[in-house]
Amino acid sequence: MKKIYLALILLPSLCSAQNPFDLRTNKNPKGVSPSVSAEVIDGRTSTQPSFMQPVPFQVPAAKDKESIHYRLRYDSKWNLPTYLEVYSPKQKVGFGVATTEEKIYLARVLSDLPGLFGWDATTALKKVQQSTDDLGITHIRYQQYINDIPVKGGQWMLHIKNGIVTSGNGRIYPSAEVSNENAIGASLAENKAYGHVLEHHHHYVEPKLGVIDRTPVTREWIDFESGNDLIAKHIYTVEVRPTDLEVFKVWVDAKTGAILKTLDVLCEIDGPKTANATDLNNRSRVINSYQVGSVYYMIDASKSMWTNSQSSDFPDNPSGAIWTIDAGNTAAQSFSHVTSNNNTWSERSSVSAHANAGLAFDYFKNTHSRNSINGNGGSIISVVNVSDDDGSSLANAYWNGQAMFYGNGGNTFTPLAGALDVAGHELSHGVVSNTANLEYEGQSGAINESMADVFGAMIDRDDWLMGEDIVKPGVFPGGALRNLQNPHNGGTSLSSRGYQPDEMSEYYTGSQDNYGVHINSGIVNRAFYLAATGTGMSKEKAEKIWYRALTTYLTSKSQFLDLRYACVNAATDLYGAAEIAAVKSAFDGVQIFDPTGGSGGGTGGGGNTGGGDLPTNAGTENIVSLDLNTGDNTTFYKSTTAPASASDYQAVTQTTPKKRCSISDDGTLLYFITDNNILKSIELSGTFAETQLSNDAWDNVAVSKDGSKLALITTEEDAKMWIYDFVQQEFKTYTLYNPTYSEGVDAGNVNYADAVEFDNTGEYVL
Repeated sequence: MKKIYLALILLPSLCSAQNPFDLRTNKNPKGVSPSVSAEVIDGRTSTQPSFMQPVPFQVPAAKDKESIHYRLRYDSKWNLPTYLEVYSPKQKVGFGVATTEEKIYLARVLSDLPGLFGWDATTALKKVQQSTDDLGITHIRYQQYINDIPVKGGQWMLHIKNGIVTSGNGRIYPSAEVSNENAIGASLAENKAYGHVLEHHHHYVEPKLGVIDRTPVTREWIDFESGNDLIAKHIYTVEVRPTDLEVFKVWVDAKTGAILKTLDVLCEIDGPKTANATDLNNRSRVINSYQVGSVYYMIDASKSMWTNSQSSDFPDNPSGAIWTIDAGNTAAQSFSHVTSNNNTWSERSSVSAHANAGLAFDYFKNTHSRNSINGNGGSIISVVNVSDDDGSSLANAYWNGQAMFYGNGGNTFTPLAGALDVAGHELSHGVVSNTANLEYEGQSGAINESMADVFGAMIDRDDWLMGEDIVKPGVFPGGALRNLQNPHNGGTSLSSRGYQPDEMSEYYTGSQDNYGVHINSGIVNRAFYLAATGTGMSKEKAEKIWYRALTTYLTSKSQFLDLRYACVNAATDLYGAAEIAAVKSAFDGVQIFDPTGGSGGGTGGGGNTGGGDLPTNAGTENIVSLDLNTGDNTTFYKSTTAPASASDYQAVTQTTPKKRCSISDDGTLLYFITDNNILKSIELSGTFAETQLSNDAWDNVAVSKDGSKLALITTEEDAKMWIYDFVQQEFKTYTLYNPTYSEGVDAGNVNYADAVEFDNTGEYVL
C-alpha cells in the first residue's frame, strides 16, 4: 500500500482561501499543526488525477493536534474515485466541504458530488434504494443519469452512521454529450437483437409448458464500456431467450441499430461445452469446445482419453484432447488458438478439422479399442489454414509425426480439412508410426500409405474413394485422389493423375516418390477391397484383420509378401477358414502370391526381398573422449572401455572440434570438423596421424560403419546433405525436407541438419 502525504500537493485544488488547514504548507493559520495524511489505493495513472483539478471538495479541519486520515481508492481507467472516506479516532467527521462543523450531513455531501466528479448540468444522481442494517448504518444507493437516461454501471452508495456520512463508494462516469434524439426505439432494438441471436448463436425452440417467460427484456442506457474506445454510447440492452435454457444479452446501438456485442449470461463453470457449427461442406456439425473464463477454445475434452490433471499452462498444452489450432495462412506459420467468446464458430476449416478428428478418434476407439493415435491417450492436434513456404495456398494435407496439417487447396483442391477420409488417412499415419512404424520407401512405404488409405476409407466408409469431397472438377480423371476398388482411377497410365497399378504385373520399379510409396500402394489397396468384399467377408471383418496385421505382425521393413502373411495370421487369430481363404484369394488377385503355399506364381516385380544378419564385429571396444579441461591442450583421448589409470588414456590431438567426432566401425579412422570448419581425419590404429581432407567450410560429419562413405553438412543453411563415396571417389548431394506422408507436398522449413549418423547398413543416413 502506497502512502502519499497531501503536503506533496496531491490535491492542489482542495486548497482555497476559506480552508482552515493549508494542505500545501501543512501549517494551520492559527498555529496548530495537526497531522493530515492520505492513503491512495488501486492503480492511479498519474500523481495528480485529472478529476481532482476542478473539485471544490475539502477536508475538514483537525482540532487539538488530532490526526485526520483521508482515504481514496481510484479507478485506473477513468481516474475517478471508487471509494472516499475521512476519519479520525476521536472526532466523528465525514467528508464534504471543509467547515468548522464536525458533522457532515447528507444534503451537504450530495451538493458536493457534482463538483467532486466534474459533472455538468446534464448529469444527476437519483436514489433507487435505501436500507439500514443491524449495526444501525444506513446505506443509500444512487443511479447516475445523463439527460434522464440511466448510465450503465453508474452507481454510487453513501453510508451514514448517526446521521453523519462516513464513506461513499461505487462506479461513476463523467458527463457526456449524449441524448435520446433519433433513437430507433425499444421495439426495433428487440427485433434486431432477436434476429442476431437466431442467426449467430442458437436456433429457436418452441416453448412447451410455458413455465419460462420468454418475453424479451429491453432497457435503455448510456454505456461507456460497450467497446474499447471508452466513449459514451446511447444503447439498448435486450435479453433474448431463444429456448427455455438459453439467455443472451445483446447490446444494440440506439442510433444505428448495429449489434455492439452479445453475452451468454447463463452462469456456467469452466469446462467442456458443445455447439452446432457449419463445416466446409455446409453441414451442421456438433463441436465440442472448452470454456475457460469467457473464452471458448476448440479443445474437445469429451473423449475417454481426456485427463482432468491438466498442466499449469492449460489451455496452451492440453492433455488427452482433440485440439484444433490455426496457422493463419502465413508463410511464418505462427500457430494460435481457435477461439470464440460465445461458443459460435464461423471459421469452417477448423469446424471440419475438429469434427473429423473426433470421428477418427471414435473409429479407432470403438472399432479397435485403441486409445488415440499413439494408443496411450495422446492429444490429436489439427492445424488449419497452413500455407506453402511462400505464403500461397497449400494444395495438400499431411501428418508430420506429431500433428495433422491442412492446406486450403491451391488450384487443385478445396480446403482439405473438408474431407473426412483425408483426415482419417493422415491421422492413420500416426497409428502406423506408433505401431509397425513402416519405413517410408519402397514396399514398406507403400504398405504405410495403403494402411492410411484403408483406415481413411473405413472412417469415411460410404464408398471406396479417397478425397472425392475436396478435388476440384477436371483435375483427376476419376474424380478422386485414389480409388481402392479400381486403382487405375479413370486413368490409363502413370501419366494420368491419380492412377495407380492394381496388380504386381504393373509394379513401378523407379526411384521417384520414395520408390513408389503412393504409386504401388494401389496394389495392396485393391487387396483390401477384394478381401472386404470376398466370400464370407465384410468391411467389419477386413478392417479388424488389417488392424491386427499392422499392430501385431508387421515390422518397419515389411514387404508386400510380409503383409500377406500378416493378414493371413490375423485372420487365423480372429476368424476361421472362410476368412483365411478370402484373404489369400485377395492377395492372389493382385499377384502377391505365397511362393511356398502352392497358390501359383512368384512375387512379381517387387516381392519379398528377405535379408540377413549383419556380420559380428570381432574387434576390441575402445572409447574416444573429449577433454573439457581448459588447462589441458589435448582435446581427444583414446582409451579402453575400462581404463585402470590415467596412463591408459592416449592423447590423440590438440585440435579443437566443433562437434562430436565420428569413427568407422573397425576403429581405424576418426573424422571430425574443427572449430574453424575444417574437415579432418585421424588414424587411430597407429601414431594418430592427422590429415586435412578439404578446404571447404563444413559444419558436421558422419562416417558409415564400413568407412566407405561420409555424410557432410556445410556451414551454409542450404538444406543440403553431401555424401562422399570413397570407392567411387565422388560427391552426391541430397535435398533435405520435412517428412510428409502426402503425395507431392513439400513441407519445407528445413534449413540444415543439426546431427547426422549412418545406420548399421551404411545405406541410410539418420
